[in-house]
Amino acid sequence: MKEVIYVGTDLFPPYNEMCAKLVYTLIKNLPMERPYKVLSLPKPKIKMAPSPNNNYIRFPYKGTLMSALSLPLYVLKYSKRGKSIVHFMILAARHPQYMSLLLSFCKLLGVPTVFTLLKKNREVILCARNASVIVAQTEPVMETARMLLPGHRNIHLIYGGTLETHHPTVARAKKEILFVGVPLLWRREDLKRRGVNLLFETIRHIQGMNEGVHFTILNRALPNVPFINEMARGIPDEIMEVKHKSVSDIANYYSSSSMLLCLHFDDHCPDPPLSVIEALACGCPIVTTKFNSLSRIIQDEGAGVIVEPHPHSVAEGIKKVLSDVESYSRNALRLAQENFAENVFSASYNKIYALLDNA
Repeated sequence: MKEVIYVGTDLFPPYNEMCAKLVYTLIKNLPMERPYKVLSLPKPKIKMAPSPNNNYIRFPYKGTLMSALSLPLYVLKYSKRGKSIVHFMILAARHPQYMSLLLSFCKLLGVPTVFTLLKKNREVILCARNASVIVAQTEPVMETARMLLPGHRNIHLIYGGTLETHHPTVARAKKEILFVGVPLLWRREDLKRRGVNLLFETIRHIQGMNEGVHFTILNRALPNVPFINEMARGIPDEIMEVKHKSVSDIANYYSSSSMLLCLHFDDHCPDPPLSVIEALACGCPIVTTKFNSLSRIIQDEGAGVIVEPHPHSVAEGIKKVLSDVESYSRNALRLAQENFAENVFSASYNKIYALLDNA
């Protein structure tokens, strides 16, 4: 079996949770006889944590030009010709020149490559044109990749995620709504304010309907939202903020909530949203907008509803899920088990690696 070399910019702390989670899930489920290494690309002005063992190699940052020139040497050193598969796990186009250079170099050496597209990012997708295999995490990403790379014949769809947060023994509350703070994390202040406005206007709308619903804000990255308290005036005891250090800290919230609200306005959001996958894995129904890259499969499988980013529409979506939480919950868990389960996810990639063993 060929050695798999995982390459990315976010694979060591401080890392992106999605990138690291996917890579470590794949490593955990590799066949015992398949060796691997993890190479972390340099991130300017970011101090990286020490490598945990010899399988984890950190690239030093020596300036953009020198780092770019040194990457092929690292690949040459760690990727033995004919004995390795290089798997790129890239969230955003931080280093498109690195990606293009490495992919071209691997192609020149005859080293097969896998490129996982985590976001619908034009620049990243175009970087992947020389990859042997392209894997899209969602249908919108796959459709965009096929549109931008019409000549590429090896584009696959593999949903990402695990079921490690599943807590089936927790009783699901009838009217407990978990709001994932994705809109609160955006750097653009206008989008952040729109997210906060929509949340509180929805709460006021629900209050007017006398539904007795309680909201909890899931604070994934401890964002600084100084105006949130000001906007929350007049809504006492309706919102509780949850801060956590790991996914396991909030598993009970996913499992006990009647639904997860994930309200996107456009593509300025993680793709796919990790919180949505985790919630589905706990059998938590989803109320989301069409801009969520998983909205299509969520609605098709009856795991939630799609709403417009407007308080009235969101409130109606909440009412619809509340009318039959149990059915939506069963569908959510089934959807996760069939599409986001660790064994399904890893087996799909292991099949690709097996095909590339003969490349």
